[in-house]
Amino acid sequence: MRIRLFTSGLLIVTGAVVFACGSDDGGSNEGASGGMAGGTGGSPSGGSDSGSTGGKSNEGGTGGKGNMGGMGGGGGPTEPEPTFDVLGAWERTCDDLGMGGAMNDCLDEPWEVMLGEAVLGGPTILVSNGGPCGAEERLGTFTHTDGTLEFFNCGDGDPQNAPDAEGLRFDVRFASGGERMVLAHGETEYVLQRNVLPPTSLSSKRLLSVGPGGCDSFSQSMNFHTVDHDWTPAWSSTLALQGGELFMDEMFRRIEGTGLRGWDFYSEDHRGAQSADFPLEPATTASFYKIAHAADLTPVYAVGFEIDDCDDSAGAVRGLEYDFVRDVSHRRFWSTAQQSLDATSVLAVDGLEGSVAEVIVTVRTTNVSSGAEWTVSLTSPDGTTVEVVSGVIGDGSLGDLEYTSFADHATTSIADPELSSLHDLLAPKNPLSAFQGESKNGDWTLSVSVTGDSGFLNYFGLSIR
Repeated sequence: MRIRLFTSGLLIVTGAVVFACGSDDGGSNEGASGGMAGGTGGSPSGGSDSGSTGGKSNEGGTGGKGNMGGMGGGGGPTEPEPTFDVLGAWERTCDDLGMGGAMNDCLDEPWEVMLGEAVLGGPTILVSNGGPCGAEERLGTFTHTDGTLEFFNCGDGDPQNAPDAEGLRFDVRFASGGERMVLAHGETEYVLQRNVLPPTSLSSKRLLSVGPGGCDSFSQSMNFHTVDHDWTPAWSSTLALQGGELFMDEMFRRIEGTGLRGWDFYSEDHRGAQSADFPLEPATTASFYKIAHAADLTPVYAVGFEIDDCDDSAGAVRGLEYDFVRDVSHRRFWSTAQQSLDATSVLAVDGLEGSVAEVIVTVRTTNVSSGAEWTVSLTSPDGTTVEVVSGVIGDGSLGDLEYTSFADHATTSIADPELSSLHDLLAPKNPLSAFQGESKNGDWTLSVSVTGDSGFLNYFGLSIR
Protein backbone atom coordinates (compact mmCIF):
# COMPACT_ATOMS: atom_id res chain seq x y z
CA MET A 1 0.00 0.00 0.00
CA ARG A 2 1.25 3.49 -0.79
CA ILE A 3 -0.11 6.38 1.20
CA ARG A 4 -1.83 8.93 -0.98
CA LEU A 5 -2.21 12.52 0.18
CA PHE A 6 -4.12 15.55 -1.01
CA THR A 7 -2.73 18.98 -1.82
CA SER A 8 -5.21 20.87 -3.93
CA GLY A 9 -7.86 19.74 -1.48
CA LEU A 10 -6.73 19.98 2.15
CA LEU A 11 -7.97 17.44 4.64
CA ILE A 12 -9.01 18.36 8.15
CA VAL A 13 -9.99 15.60 10.53
CA THR A 14 -11.74 16.45 13.74
CA GLY A 15 -12.41 13.53 16.06
CA ALA A 16 -13.66 10.76 13.82
CA VAL A 17 -15.08 12.98 11.09
CA VAL A 18 -13.18 14.05 8.01
CA PHE A 19 -13.76 17.35 6.24
CA ALA A 20 -12.25 18.61 3.00
CA CYS A 21 -11.01 22.17 2.68
CA GLY A 22 -9.12 23.98 0.00
CA SER A 23 -8.58 27.25 -1.80
CA ASP A 24 -9.51 28.57 -5.20
CA ASP A 25 -7.28 30.54 -7.53
CA GLY A 26 -7.97 33.71 -5.64
CA GLY A 27 -7.28 32.05 -2.33
CA SER A 28 -10.73 31.35 -0.96
CA ASN A 29 -10.42 28.67 1.68
CA GLU A 30 -13.86 27.23 1.14
CA GLY A 31 -13.35 23.52 0.66
CA ALA A 32 -12.75 20.76 -1.82
CA SER A 33 -15.15 18.73 -3.86
CA GLY A 34 -15.57 15.04 -3.35
CA GLY A 35 -14.62 15.30 0.30
CA MET A 36 -13.88 12.37 2.58
CA ALA A 37 -16.87 11.38 4.59
CA GLY A 38 -17.36 9.03 7.44
CA GLY A 39 -17.39 9.37 11.16
CA THR A 40 -18.38 6.92 13.76
CA GLY A 41 -19.36 3.75 11.94
CA GLY A 42 -19.89 5.88 8.83
CA SER A 43 -19.78 5.22 5.13
CA PRO A 44 -18.55 7.32 2.26
CA SER A 45 -20.67 10.15 1.02
CA GLY A 46 -19.79 12.70 -1.60
CA GLY A 47 -19.76 16.39 -1.13
CA SER A 48 -18.98 19.42 -3.18
CA ASP A 49 -17.83 22.77 -1.88
CA SER A 50 -16.16 25.59 -3.76
CA GLY A 51 -12.39 25.39 -4.04
CA SER A 52 -9.95 22.77 -5.18
CA THR A 53 -10.89 19.30 -6.30
CA GLY A 54 -9.26 16.09 -5.35
CA GLY A 55 -10.88 14.50 -2.29
CA LYS A 56 -11.48 10.79 -2.15
CA SER A 57 -14.15 8.82 -0.37
CA ASN A 58 -13.01 7.00 2.72
CA GLU A 59 -14.53 4.12 4.61
CA GLY A 60 -16.16 4.76 7.95
CA GLY A 61 -14.04 6.00 10.81
CA THR A 62 -13.83 4.94 14.40
CA GLY A 63 -16.19 2.31 15.65
CA GLY A 64 -18.51 -0.43 14.52
CA LYS A 65 -21.85 -0.85 12.84
CA GLY A 66 -25.34 -0.88 14.21
CA ASN A 67 -27.04 -4.27 14.62
CA MET A 68 -30.24 -4.95 12.71
CA GLY A 69 -33.38 -6.16 14.39
CA GLY A 70 -34.25 -9.50 15.95
CA MET A 71 -35.25 -12.71 14.24
CA GLY A 72 -38.91 -13.64 13.99
CA GLY A 73 -41.67 -12.50 16.32
CA GLY A 74 -41.89 -8.78 16.94
CA GLY A 75 -38.18 -8.20 17.23
CA GLY A 76 -37.54 -4.84 15.60
CA PRO A 77 -34.21 -3.00 15.60
CA THR A 78 -31.94 -3.38 18.60
CA GLU A 79 -29.92 -0.55 20.11
CA PRO A 80 -26.64 -0.05 18.22
CA GLU A 81 -23.52 -1.09 20.01
CA PRO A 82 -21.66 1.89 21.51
CA THR A 83 -18.59 3.06 19.65
CA PHE A 84 -15.51 4.62 21.20
CA ASP A 85 -12.63 6.72 19.96
CA VAL A 86 -9.13 5.28 19.71
CA LEU A 87 -7.60 8.76 19.55
CA GLY A 88 -5.67 10.08 22.52
CA ALA A 89 -3.09 8.89 25.04
CA TRP A 90 -3.11 5.35 26.46
CA GLU A 91 -0.96 3.43 28.94
CA ARG A 92 -0.81 -0.25 29.72
CA THR A 93 -2.42 -1.38 32.95
CA CYS A 94 -1.77 -4.62 34.80
CA ASP A 95 -4.40 -4.29 37.55
CA ASP A 96 -6.68 -6.87 35.92
CA LEU A 97 -4.07 -9.59 36.41
CA GLY A 98 -3.57 -11.66 39.52
CA MET A 99 -0.26 -11.94 41.28
CA GLY A 100 2.22 -14.22 39.57
CA GLY A 101 3.85 -14.71 36.22
CA ALA A 102 1.27 -12.87 34.11
CA MET A 103 1.47 -9.82 36.36
CA ASN A 104 5.26 -9.87 36.30
CA ASP A 105 5.35 -10.21 32.51
CA CYS A 106 2.98 -7.26 32.21
CA LEU A 107 5.04 -5.10 34.56
CA ASP A 108 8.20 -6.04 32.66
CA GLU A 109 6.70 -4.74 29.41
CA PRO A 110 5.21 -1.28 30.06
CA TRP A 111 3.65 0.46 27.09
CA GLU A 112 2.51 4.00 26.46
CA VAL A 113 0.95 4.78 23.11
CA MET A 114 -0.68 7.87 21.63
CA LEU A 115 -2.88 7.96 18.56
CA GLY A 116 -3.44 11.27 16.75
CA GLU A 117 -5.69 12.18 13.85
CA ALA A 118 -4.63 13.10 10.31
CA VAL A 119 -4.83 16.79 9.43
CA LEU A 120 -4.13 18.96 6.38
CA GLY A 121 -3.22 16.07 4.10
CA GLY A 122 -0.72 14.50 6.48
CA PRO A 123 -0.87 10.98 7.93
CA THR A 124 -2.27 9.80 11.24
CA ILE A 125 0.18 9.88 14.15
CA LEU A 126 1.41 6.96 16.23
CA VAL A 127 3.80 7.53 19.13
CA SER A 128 4.80 4.42 21.08
CA ASN A 129 7.06 3.93 24.09
CA GLY A 130 7.76 0.29 24.96
CA GLY A 131 5.47 -2.64 24.29
CA PRO A 132 5.32 -4.39 20.93
CA CYS A 133 6.75 -1.40 19.02
CA GLY A 134 10.06 -1.62 20.90
CA ALA A 135 11.66 -0.17 24.00
CA GLU A 136 12.57 3.18 22.45
CA GLU A 137 10.14 5.91 21.45
CA ARG A 138 8.77 5.06 18.04
CA LEU A 139 6.95 7.32 15.58
CA GLY A 140 4.62 5.87 12.97
CA THR A 141 1.12 5.90 11.53
CA PHE A 142 -1.98 3.77 12.01
CA THR A 143 -5.32 2.77 10.53
CA HIS A 144 -8.47 1.73 12.39
CA THR A 145 -11.11 -0.16 10.41
CA ASP A 146 -13.62 -2.88 11.26
CA GLY A 147 -12.33 -3.47 14.78
CA THR A 148 -8.67 -3.73 13.70
CA LEU A 149 -5.85 -1.34 14.56
CA GLU A 150 -2.85 -1.54 12.25
CA PHE A 151 0.38 0.15 13.36
CA PHE A 152 2.94 1.08 10.70
CA ASN A 153 6.62 1.78 11.38
CA CYS A 154 6.12 -0.03 14.69
CA GLY A 155 7.82 -3.27 15.69
CA ASP A 156 7.66 -5.57 12.65
CA GLY A 157 5.26 -3.23 10.85
CA ASP A 158 6.35 -1.72 7.54
CA PRO A 159 6.49 2.05 7.01
CA GLN A 160 3.18 3.07 5.50
CA ASN A 161 4.90 4.45 2.40
CA ALA A 162 6.31 0.98 1.58
CA PRO A 163 4.78 -0.86 -1.40
CA ASP A 164 2.11 -3.29 -0.16
CA ALA A 165 2.85 -2.18 3.39
CA GLU A 166 1.72 -4.42 6.21
CA GLY A 167 1.57 -3.10 9.74
CA LEU A 168 1.42 -4.68 13.16
CA ARG A 169 -2.24 -5.68 13.56
CA PHE A 170 -4.38 -5.81 16.68
CA ASP A 171 -7.96 -6.82 17.25
CA VAL A 172 -9.46 -4.04 19.34
CA ARG A 173 -12.34 -3.93 21.80
CA PHE A 174 -13.30 -1.45 24.51
CA ALA A 175 -14.30 -1.81 28.14
CA SER A 176 -15.23 0.45 31.06
CA GLY A 177 -17.25 2.80 28.90
CA GLY A 178 -14.40 3.38 26.48
CA GLU A 179 -11.87 4.20 29.18
CA ARG A 180 -10.06 0.91 28.51
CA MET A 181 -8.95 -0.48 25.18
CA VAL A 182 -7.96 -4.13 24.79
CA LEU A 183 -5.56 -4.93 21.94
CA ALA A 184 -5.06 -8.59 20.99
CA HIS A 185 -2.07 -9.66 18.92
CA GLY A 186 -1.69 -13.40 18.54
CA GLU A 187 -1.76 -14.95 21.99
CA THR A 188 -0.98 -11.65 23.72
CA GLU A 189 -3.50 -9.14 25.03
CA TYR A 190 -2.64 -5.60 26.08
CA VAL A 191 -5.11 -3.78 28.33
CA LEU A 192 -4.67 -0.02 27.97
CA GLN A 193 -6.34 2.73 29.95
CA ARG A 194 -6.76 6.34 28.92
CA ASN A 195 -4.01 8.62 30.14
CA VAL A 196 -5.03 12.23 30.74
CA LEU A 197 -2.22 14.58 29.72
CA PRO A 198 -1.92 18.33 30.43
CA PRO A 199 -3.95 20.53 28.07
CA THR A 200 -2.14 22.92 25.79
CA SER A 201 -1.30 26.42 26.98
CA LEU A 202 -0.83 27.66 23.41
CA SER A 203 -3.32 30.47 22.80
CA SER A 204 -2.34 31.85 19.39
CA LYS A 205 -0.28 31.06 16.28
CA ARG A 206 -0.20 33.60 13.45
CA LEU A 207 1.56 33.39 10.09
CA LEU A 208 3.75 36.49 9.65
CA SER A 209 5.44 36.08 6.27
CA VAL A 210 6.70 33.60 3.67
CA GLY A 211 10.23 33.32 2.24
CA PRO A 212 11.12 33.85 -1.45
CA GLY A 213 10.80 30.17 -2.34
CA GLY A 214 12.31 27.74 -4.81
CA CYS A 215 11.98 24.08 -5.73
CA ASP A 216 14.91 22.73 -3.72
CA SER A 217 15.04 21.67 -0.09
CA PHE A 218 15.28 24.59 2.38
CA SER A 219 14.09 27.03 -0.33
CA GLN A 220 10.59 27.41 1.09
CA SER A 221 10.38 29.10 4.49
CA MET A 222 8.02 31.08 6.69
CA ASN A 223 7.94 33.16 9.86
CA PHE A 224 5.22 32.93 12.47
CA HIS A 225 4.40 34.24 15.93
CA THR A 226 3.37 32.02 18.83
CA VAL A 227 1.77 32.87 22.16
CA ASP A 228 2.38 30.21 24.83
CA HIS A 229 3.13 31.91 28.14
CA ASP A 230 3.10 28.68 30.21
CA TRP A 231 5.53 26.81 27.92
CA THR A 232 3.67 23.50 28.25
CA PRO A 233 5.50 20.54 26.59
CA ALA A 234 3.68 19.38 23.47
CA TRP A 235 4.30 18.24 19.88
CA SER A 236 5.00 19.83 16.52
CA SER A 237 4.70 18.43 13.00
CA THR A 238 5.71 19.78 9.60
CA LEU A 239 4.31 18.87 6.19
CA ALA A 240 5.33 19.67 2.62
CA LEU A 241 2.97 18.29 -0.03
CA GLN A 242 2.67 18.35 -3.80
CA GLY A 243 0.63 16.32 -6.27
CA GLY A 244 -0.53 13.79 -3.69
CA GLU A 245 3.02 13.15 -2.45
CA LEU A 246 4.45 13.93 0.98
CA PHE A 247 7.91 15.52 0.80
CA MET A 248 8.31 16.33 4.49
CA ASP A 249 6.85 14.26 7.33
CA GLU A 250 8.40 15.61 10.51
CA MET A 251 7.10 15.04 14.05
CA PHE A 252 8.87 15.91 17.30
CA ARG A 253 8.35 16.94 20.91
CA ARG A 254 8.43 20.69 21.40
CA ILE A 255 7.80 23.49 23.84
CA GLU A 256 6.32 26.28 21.75
CA GLY A 257 6.97 29.26 24.04
CA THR A 258 6.13 32.85 23.09
CA GLY A 259 7.79 34.88 20.34
CA LEU A 260 8.85 35.04 16.72
CA ARG A 261 9.81 31.78 15.02
CA GLY A 262 11.15 30.84 11.58
CA TRP A 263 10.97 27.56 9.69
CA ASP A 264 12.48 25.96 6.57
CA PHE A 265 11.11 22.95 4.68
CA TYR A 266 13.22 19.94 3.72
CA SER A 267 13.08 16.15 3.23
CA GLU A 268 12.24 14.29 6.43
CA ASP A 269 10.54 10.99 7.25
CA HIS A 270 9.88 10.66 10.98
CA ARG A 271 6.68 8.59 10.66
CA GLY A 272 7.51 6.43 7.65
CA ALA A 273 4.97 8.24 5.47
CA GLN A 274 7.23 10.42 3.29
CA SER A 275 6.66 9.37 -0.33
CA ALA A 276 8.87 11.77 -2.34
CA ASP A 277 12.07 13.79 -2.05
CA PHE A 278 12.84 17.37 -3.00
CA PRO A 279 13.12 19.10 -5.46
CA LEU A 280 9.49 19.97 -6.06
CA GLU A 281 7.99 20.00 -9.55
CA PRO A 282 7.70 23.48 -11.14
CA ALA A 283 4.27 24.78 -12.18
CA THR A 284 2.49 22.46 -9.74
CA THR A 285 0.67 23.60 -6.61
CA ALA A 286 2.49 22.81 -3.36
CA SER A 287 1.43 23.26 0.27
CA PHE A 288 3.49 23.74 3.44
CA TYR A 289 2.31 23.56 7.07
CA LYS A 290 3.62 23.84 10.61
CA ILE A 291 1.17 22.24 13.06
CA ALA A 292 1.12 22.53 16.85
CA HIS A 293 -0.31 19.58 18.79
CA ALA A 294 -1.22 19.20 22.45
CA ALA A 295 0.58 16.67 24.64
CA ASP A 296 -1.93 13.96 23.62
CA LEU A 297 -1.39 14.78 19.90
CA THR A 298 -4.67 16.70 19.50
CA PRO A 299 -4.08 19.35 16.78
CA VAL A 300 -4.33 22.87 18.18
CA TYR A 301 -3.10 25.45 15.63
CA ALA A 302 -1.48 25.38 12.20
CA VAL A 303 0.05 27.98 9.93
CA GLY A 304 1.02 27.45 6.32
CA PHE A 305 0.85 28.56 2.73
CA GLU A 306 0.21 27.38 -0.83
CA ILE A 307 2.13 28.30 -3.99
CA ASP A 308 1.29 27.57 -7.62
CA ASP A 309 4.85 27.42 -8.96
CA CYS A 310 8.00 26.90 -6.88
CA ASP A 311 10.07 28.37 -9.73
CA ASP A 312 8.18 31.67 -9.62
CA SER A 313 9.41 33.63 -6.61
CA ALA A 314 7.05 36.49 -7.51
CA GLY A 315 4.03 34.21 -7.92
CA ALA A 316 0.91 34.05 -5.82
CA VAL A 317 1.24 32.93 -2.20
CA ARG A 318 -1.86 32.04 -0.19
CA GLY A 319 -1.30 32.35 3.55
CA LEU A 320 -3.37 29.96 5.68
CA GLU A 321 -4.16 29.66 9.40
CA TYR A 322 -6.11 26.96 11.22
CA ASP A 323 -7.53 27.12 14.73
CA PHE A 324 -8.56 23.56 15.55
CA VAL A 325 -9.72 24.55 19.04
CA ARG A 326 -12.41 26.86 17.65
CA ASP A 327 -12.75 24.85 14.41
CA VAL A 328 -12.13 27.85 12.12
CA SER A 329 -9.65 28.74 9.39
CA HIS A 330 -8.45 32.07 8.01
CA ARG A 331 -6.72 33.47 4.96
CA ARG A 332 -3.70 35.57 5.97
CA PHE A 333 -2.40 38.80 4.42
CA TRP A 334 0.51 40.97 5.52
CA SER A 335 2.77 43.96 4.87
CA THR A 336 6.32 44.27 6.19
CA ALA A 337 6.92 47.79 4.83
CA GLN A 338 8.43 50.08 7.49
CA GLN A 339 6.85 53.51 7.97
CA SER A 340 7.43 56.33 10.41
CA LEU A 341 4.66 57.01 12.88
CA ASP A 342 2.08 58.46 12.34
CA ALA A 343 1.59 55.73 9.75
CA THR A 344 -1.08 54.36 7.43
CA SER A 345 -0.68 50.91 5.88
CA VAL A 346 -2.98 49.40 3.26
CA LEU A 347 -3.52 45.70 2.48
CA ALA A 348 -5.25 44.92 -0.82
CA VAL A 349 -7.35 41.77 -0.38
CA ASP A 350 -8.94 40.04 -3.37
CA GLY A 351 -10.16 36.67 -4.57
CA LEU A 352 -12.09 35.80 -1.40
CA GLU A 353 -15.70 34.66 -1.46
CA GLY A 354 -18.51 35.55 0.88
CA SER A 355 -18.71 38.21 3.58
CA VAL A 356 -16.62 38.77 6.70
CA ALA A 357 -17.25 36.44 9.64
CA GLU A 358 -14.15 37.37 11.65
CA VAL A 359 -11.10 39.62 11.43
CA ILE A 360 -7.88 39.35 13.48
CA VAL A 361 -5.29 42.12 13.14
CA THR A 362 -1.57 41.93 14.03
CA VAL A 363 0.70 44.95 14.58
CA ARG A 364 4.40 45.43 15.28
CA THR A 365 6.11 48.75 16.04
CA THR A 366 9.63 49.76 17.06
CA ASN A 367 11.22 52.66 18.97
CA VAL A 368 8.04 53.67 20.80
CA SER A 369 8.63 54.64 24.44
CA SER A 370 6.70 53.28 27.38
CA GLY A 371 3.81 55.40 28.53
CA ALA A 372 2.94 56.60 25.03
CA GLU A 373 -0.68 57.29 24.19
CA TRP A 374 -1.77 55.22 21.22
CA THR A 375 -4.40 55.40 18.53
CA VAL A 376 -4.70 52.27 16.39
CA SER A 377 -7.65 51.87 14.04
CA LEU A 378 -8.68 49.53 11.23
CA THR A 379 -10.90 50.58 8.32
CA SER A 380 -12.65 48.05 6.07
CA PRO A 381 -13.15 48.30 2.29
CA ASP A 382 -16.77 49.28 3.03
CA GLY A 383 -15.57 52.26 5.08
CA THR A 384 -16.29 51.01 8.61
CA THR A 385 -13.62 52.08 11.13
CA VAL A 386 -12.94 50.30 14.43
CA GLU A 387 -10.68 51.89 17.05
CA VAL A 388 -8.56 48.97 18.23
CA VAL A 389 -6.31 50.78 20.74
CA SER A 390 -6.81 54.16 22.38
CA GLY A 391 -4.77 55.78 25.14
CA VAL A 392 -2.08 54.24 27.32
CA ILE A 393 -1.55 50.49 27.00
CA GLY A 394 -1.83 48.51 30.24
CA ASP A 395 -0.31 50.36 33.19
CA GLY A 396 1.86 52.49 30.88
CA SER A 397 5.08 50.55 31.45
CA LEU A 398 4.97 48.78 28.07
CA GLY A 399 6.35 50.20 24.85
CA ASP A 400 6.20 48.67 21.41
CA LEU A 401 3.55 46.37 20.02
CA GLU A 402 5.40 43.07 19.50
CA TYR A 403 3.47 41.26 16.76
CA THR A 404 0.50 41.87 19.02
CA SER A 405 -2.68 40.30 17.66
CA PHE A 406 -6.14 41.67 18.41
CA ALA A 407 -9.15 39.36 18.31
CA ASP A 408 -12.64 39.44 19.78
CA HIS A 409 -12.25 35.95 21.30
CA ALA A 410 -9.13 36.97 23.30
CA THR A 411 -9.53 36.89 27.07
CA THR A 412 -7.05 39.66 28.01
CA SER A 413 -7.82 43.31 27.34
CA ILE A 414 -5.32 45.77 25.85
CA ALA A 415 -6.27 48.07 28.75
CA ASP A 416 -5.61 45.49 31.51
CA PRO A 417 -3.31 47.22 34.07
CA GLU A 418 -1.72 43.84 34.88
CA LEU A 419 -0.71 43.25 31.27
CA SER A 420 2.91 42.11 31.36
CA SER A 421 3.73 41.47 27.69
CA LEU A 422 2.64 42.68 24.28
CA HIS A 423 3.71 39.37 22.71
CA ASP A 424 0.10 38.36 23.15
CA LEU A 425 -3.40 37.85 21.80
CA LEU A 426 -5.49 40.72 23.17
CA ALA A 427 -9.06 41.92 23.00
CA PRO A 428 -9.35 45.28 21.18
CA LYS A 429 -10.91 48.36 22.74
CA ASN A 430 -13.88 48.02 20.38
CA PRO A 431 -15.07 44.73 18.89
CA LEU A 432 -13.89 43.80 15.42
CA SER A 433 -17.26 42.09 14.91
CA ALA A 434 -18.36 45.47 13.51
CA PHE A 435 -16.96 44.20 10.18
CA GLN A 436 -19.20 41.11 10.09
CA GLY A 437 -21.27 40.85 6.93
CA GLU A 438 -19.10 43.30 5.00
CA SER A 439 -17.00 42.59 1.92
CA LYS A 440 -13.71 40.76 2.44
CA ASN A 441 -12.19 42.11 -0.77
CA GLY A 442 -10.74 45.57 -1.20
CA ASP A 443 -8.36 47.85 0.70
CA TRP A 444 -8.04 47.32 4.46
CA THR A 445 -6.35 50.31 6.09
CA LEU A 446 -4.44 50.34 9.38
CA SER A 447 -3.70 53.71 11.01
CA VAL A 448 -1.20 53.93 13.90
CA SER A 449 -0.22 57.08 15.78
CA VAL A 450 1.36 57.91 19.15
CA THR A 451 1.12 61.18 21.04
CA GLY A 452 4.35 62.91 22.07
CA ASP A 453 6.62 60.19 20.67
CA SER A 454 8.09 58.83 17.45
CA GLY A 455 8.70 55.34 16.16
CA PHE A 456 8.00 52.99 13.27
CA LEU A 457 5.25 50.71 12.06
CA ASN A 458 7.02 47.54 10.91
CA TYR A 459 4.26 44.99 10.37
CA PHE A 460 0.55 44.88 9.58
CA GLY A 461 -1.11 41.46 9.33
CA LEU A 462 -4.74 40.54 8.75
CA SER A 463 -6.49 37.18 9.21
CA ILE A 464 -9.92 36.98 7.54
CA ARG A 465 -12.61 34.35 7.40
